[in-house]
Amino acid sequence: MMDKLPHTFYRRRFVDGRHHVFHSYGFGRVVRNDAELLVYDWSLGTPQRITDTLGWGSDAPRTRLFDQRASRAFGRSWWWRSRPLNITSMYDERGNLIVQRIDFASKAMDISGSFYQTDLYLDCFVAANGTTHVVEDEDEVIEAEEVGLLSQAQRVMIETELDT
Repeated sequence: MMDKLPHTFYRRRFVDGRHHVFHSYGFGRVVRNDAELLVYDWSLGTPQRITDTLGWGSDAPRTRLFDQRASRAFGRSWWWRSRPLNITSMYDERGNLIVQRIDFASKAMDISGSFYQTDLYLDCFVAANGTTHVVEDEDEVIEAEEVGLLSQAQRVMIETELDT
């Protein structure tokens, strides 16, 4: 059964002042939506609009734990209202897990049924085997704190969550 998914807005800030917003919406399946957590499934065909105010991306190379040629057919996303992160699991057309991406972010805010988060720089990718992982952007965490985009309390919060 397909549900109309809530609009989600994920803001990514760069230390040079640029930012972009990932706006996802469309149809999928709402698995859970309560005071703690929004969980939803989406297909690769779910619309996304990406708005970038001052140019795309940071041109930083990314390490990946999966074959880029893998067909990403659908995914499941978790947006916590009480934890500083969201998780996206991506699956192939046969339902096999390809990779999990953990984005450390502000706690999800529900405003009139739409969800908002701001990226807190640190990312973690976990391979399908559940044990192999890569942590990225620790340098951005340090730089963001130095320029005032990330507080010391936020840094401690995401590092504590990473340990978890």
